This record gives sequence, C-alpha cells and structure tokens, in this order.
Amino acid sequence: RDVRQAMLPAIIEQKYAEAKAAFDRKNLAAASDGFNQVVELLTDSDLGSAANQPPLSQLRPLAIGFRDLAAAAAPPAPSTLPEHPSTPPPVATAAPAPAPPLRPAAPRIYSWDDANVVPPIVLRQAMPALGDMFVQRQGTIEIIVNETGLVETATMTLKVNAVYDGLVLAATRNWRYKPATVDGVTVKFRNTIQLDLKRR
Repeated sequence: RDVRQAMLPAIIEQKYAEAKAAFDRKNLAAASDGFNQVVELLTDSDLGSAANQPPLSQLRPLAIGFRDLAAAAAPPAPSTLPEHPSTPPPVATAAPAPAPPLRPAAPRIYSWDDANVVPPIVLRQAMPALGDMFVQRQGTIEIIVNETGLVETATMTLKVNAVYDGLVLAATRNWRYKPATVDGVTVKFRNTIQLDLKRR
C-alpha cells in the first residue's frame, strides 16, 4: 500500500497530461475518458492527505472542468431509431399478366384401327383416266375426309408419275362422302385408297 500511495500522484499527473493532450488534439472521447480516470483516482483512499495538497488539489477542478467541456463538445451519438418514423411509400406492384388463351385441341382423326368408328361412305370418287402415254402401274393416295364429307387433305403415298399424281390430287377436290361417325357424331377419318390403274 505504501508503494501504491507513493506512485499514485505520478500516475494521476501522467493521466492528466495524456487527457489534456487528447483534448488539445480534439480527440474529445479519449480526453473525456482520461479526465474521468483522473477524477476517480483523486478520490482513491490510498492518496490520503496528498489529495488535498498541491499539485493534486489543483488537478481535481481542472480535470472536472475539462471533462465537462469535452463531453459538451463531443458530437451526439447517432440515434438508432428515427424520431418520427415514416411509413414507407407503398410499393407499386404490376398487375399479373393475363393468361394466354387456351387453344382448342385439334379434332382427333380416326382410322380403320379404331373399332368404334363407322367409316365414311363413298358418294363420289371418280378417278382420272390413265392415258396411253402413262405406263400402267399401281399407286396409293392417303386422304382425310372431314366432318362434312369433303377431302381435307390428300397425299400420294405411292406415286404413279408427276403428271398423273397431279390429276388425282386435283380430282380429290370433287370427291364426296357421307362422313365417318362415332356414336352418331361426325368425325374426321384418314383413309388410304389403292389406285389400280388400267388404261381405258
């Protein structure tokens, strides 16, 4: 205790000098802390009567004065909460895009493979004559008869020759059928026709 009592005055004077230097450098936070330490050390019971004798007795009012000056000059700590919290503006949300219109499913095309279909009945199916210039041969044509009995599409699946194929495809525009049905409802039907061509 005697050693500490002998060292305290020097420690207090050093703390005061450091705090005053910080104050002069405008380091107000460090200065305020330093002057606080000086004031606390001056109240230490180990000082005894030395606290009331110069130079320590003169340091106490100086330390308190500089501490208060540093605290008053220090900028206020930033507030974490706004004084008047403002309601954020409403965020505009885009209207949902309209769903694309649904495309109707393509009508089913029936064929001879379907057991529940009544095939179309031929009303008119005239073939163009095979002239003497054509070589006698066989061919096949695939047609799709629509719900009204007309040929919707026609394709030569086994060609005869370019000229005669064109005549047959043109003739299909005039072919007529009683349309195919399923449970009494008219439907599309795919049919393959064998062309057994003979000269006339």
